[in-house]
Amino acid sequence: MIDSIPALLAGCAVIIKPSEVTPRFIKVIQQTIQEVPQLAKVFAYIEGNSAVGSAIVNNCDLICFTGSSATGKKVYAGFTLPATIHIYNAGKLPYRCRPRYNSEYLYNIPALQKIGALASDYHTKEPWFILP
Repeated sequence: MIDSIPALLAGCAVIIKPSEVTPRFIKVIQQTIQEVPQLAKVFAYIEGNSAVGSAIVNNCDLICFTGSSATGKKVYAGFTLPATIHIYNAGKLPYRCRPRYNSEYLYNIPALQKIGALASDYHTKEPWFILP
């Protein structure tokens, strides 16, 4: 849920769908969101199974997914690349955003080189946690 804050601050609408086996706090969070009408217009916390997740995946611009590989396969089963991708990725999927170039990184070129973040295709490299 913490990932929603920067997205909202950037002016994006956000939908969060937690696992259907961990819905303890959904009602309280939904009520809290509804109490702020401006927030409720751009922020939704919804319930559902992998079919709901699949519907979300196929109708949005960006996904931040955490979960098992089995659930990921169900959620992304019908996923197709959007027709309007504005960055040339040589046909490769983007997996991440580039590191923020704040003062921590700006003056630490060796750290950026160490993770390969200076490469023009850094965002298309598969992250370590999805590799077999």
